Amino acid sequence: MLAMMETELRDFARDVAAPDAFAAFLAGPGAALPDRLGRLAYLTGERPGEISRAFGRRLFERFVSLYPDFVPLSVTALDYLEHIERHVHEEIRALYPEARPPRLCCVRLSPTRLLIRYWSATPAAEMCEGMIEAALAHFETRAMISRREAKDAAAVFEVSLVTDD
Repeated sequence: MLAMMETELRDFARDVAAPDAFAAFLAGPGAALPDRLGRLAYLTGERPGEISRAFGRRLFERFVSLYPDFVPLSVTALDYLEHIERHVHEEIRALYPEARPPRLCCVRLSPTRLLIRYWSATPAAEMCEGMIEAALAHFETRAMISRREAKDAAAVFEVSLVTDD
């Protein structure tokens, strides 16, 4: 799993950076993921939050491509997000004990609203937001995502479906 993250980060950097910036990125220190995404943002001239969200969207798309059984189409986007901790992160921890995926605690506020508390040893809330965006797109679901920082968690997201009412 860690190798997949490294490969995806390298490929993402190659795709978003000019050749000289990509070379500088590869030559940079092997820091924590948020720091590396910040370095990539600096080298490309992009805002760090946008680079992190874009990487999160890409990671989700690659995850779906590599592990389609973990993303069933027989559920709704909110159902999938609500149970991702149990169905995906716990499985990752069991298969790869050295992996440190974030922890998510989800609470269904209503049939159209989901609250997600996000914790991580290496906080990357923007990346998580990108993954949520990609999951909604994958399930062809329109929703508003609001994010706030929290004292007891790296971030709290509220995902509210957009209805045509």
